[in-house]
Amino acid sequence: MNNDIMVSICCLVFNHKDYIRQALDSFLMQKTNFKFEVLINDDCSTDGTTDIIREYEAKYPDIIRPLYHEENQYSKSTRTGNMMSILFNFPRVRGKYVAMCEGDDFWTDENKLQKQFDIMEQNPDCAFAAHTVRCTNEKGEPLTEIIPLKGDVKSGMLTSKEAISGICRLPYMFQTSSYFFRSEYIPEITEQTPEFFEYSSSMDVLFMLYFSSKGCVYFADEEMSCYRLQSSSSIMSALNAKDKAKNQKMIDHYTNHLKSLRAYDEYTGKLYQESIGFAVRRAEYHLMLQKGDYKHLFSKKYKDVAPLFLSKSSKKELLQLRLFSVCPWLVKLKKHKG
Repeated sequence: MNNDIMVSICCLVFNHKDYIRQALDSFLMQKTNFKFEVLINDDCSTDGTTDIIREYEAKYPDIIRPLYHEENQYSKSTRTGNMMSILFNFPRVRGKYVAMCEGDDFWTDENKLQKQFDIMEQNPDCAFAAHTVRCTNEKGEPLTEIIPLKGDVKSGMLTSKEAISGICRLPYMFQTSSYFFRSEYIPEITEQTPEFFEYSSSMDVLFMLYFSSKGCVYFADEEMSCYRLQSSSSIMSALNAKDKAKNQKMIDHYTNHLKSLRAYDEYTGKLYQESIGFAVRRAEYHLMLQKGDYKHLFSKKYKDVAPLFLSKSSKKELLQLRLFSVCPWLVKLKKHKG
């Protein structure tokens, strides 16, 4: 660790030319009583993003520290694609703490870093901090959605058990642009990578689970950053999907995520088995929907996770799903006709 640098901001970038200036400006506007650095991993952008980063690097050489790839690393292998931060940014960290924000998101509070830094300095047993994040459209215009939803997470210090329970039970507890954690835990991730990091592409969830197992978690119910929302699909998307390759990719995703959750349960000595069990059932439910396997959708095993998926379904969709759970051959018939 470099004693002069107190916070390392880790930023993954790929073809973010329309957004990267806003992200970098939001880092540089931070008012702090300490030095920080910005570690950028530019994964061979082809849209002009690299030129913009070079411009900032030339202007702020003591702060902006980019890594430029001549080949796209994400596409080389599933493992490399999933572990971009672990492979390329975390090993370069010099700060006592790490903050994260991807190149298409941005911070909105000029005191964000100082606030989170002060919390960690005042609470040595706190391993991880996060805050409320406002969702925006692609233009950066604010939407009504926030992460987490109001009232879902209590403001203040959470025990590891409380944090892990929330991560496993809420749709999305904390968003990446709010992450702030101690760098002392990074060597284990980069040098002795725990098995559960090897499978899932849901790195944000795994980071939350990992750092929450290391100590208390502080949540500030203050909006200090923004997340650009991508479009999401409905519960019937798996049944109606025409893109077999995309569908298979999602099946692989949930299959691997289940491996990660089970490996994490072993890693933590099953201390959080009840919460991890819930997360496993939720992932299994995702997998059933993606595979078009509706036989057990309404079984007792999944009664606690089913409402997460079915609560927003129309009466017509629910009727369809109940029919498919009783008569699986109808699914094949629908796909054949579709």
